Amino acid sequence: PPNRRLEVSAQDLAKARNLHHHSQYTECAALLLTAERGAEDATALLKAALDNVRRHPRTALGLDDEATASDAKKAYRKLALKLHPDKTNGATSELFAALTEAHKAVSSEAKRPKPKKQPSRKSKPKPPKPPAPEPPTQTRVDLDENQDHDTAWEKRYWALAQFKLKRGHCYPDGVLGDWCAAQRRAREEGKLSADR
Repeated sequence: PPNRRLEVSAQDLAKARNLHHHSQYTECAALLLTAERGAEDATALLKAALDNVRRHPRTALGLDDEATASDAKKAYRKLALKLHPDKTNGATSELFAALTEAHKAVSSEAKRPKPKKQPSRKSKPKPPKPPAPEPPTQTRVDLDENQDHDTAWEKRYWALAQFKLKRGHCYPDGVLGDWCAAQRRAREEGKLSADR
């Protein structure tokens, strides 16, 4: 912060206040530091503008939230060409130091990974996931339980075999399924029980 009292004209002070009000802190400080001297005290406004340059580095460099490190570098170089102390006879040395700090802050911030956005309070929460189904327990299977199932397979086999025979197709064993072929041979040899 400046140790001296800064006095500018009333017109420059009004312009600087307007810039500060619209969050254009860099332009406000540059105007105050390069303005012609007058009777109005602007020390407090200059201190506030320099503090805001340090506190809001993206705004000071004229960057939005999506700006990258290369965008920050371009903006800093553009401001450095205009506000370097060598260009203003040392008048903007405090502002240039604050801009350098802002550039370092934005550059290091851009290199860090961005945190994931939290859902807004207005958005609906996601419904909880349903619990995973429990694996089936193994049970002992009796042959009598599968008798109806086996009968259905036999009916399908014989219906398919009759259809094929009507159409004039003849297939060797195994084409319609090994189990079906084994059932057919067992039936022909009389090894199946009467109820199957």
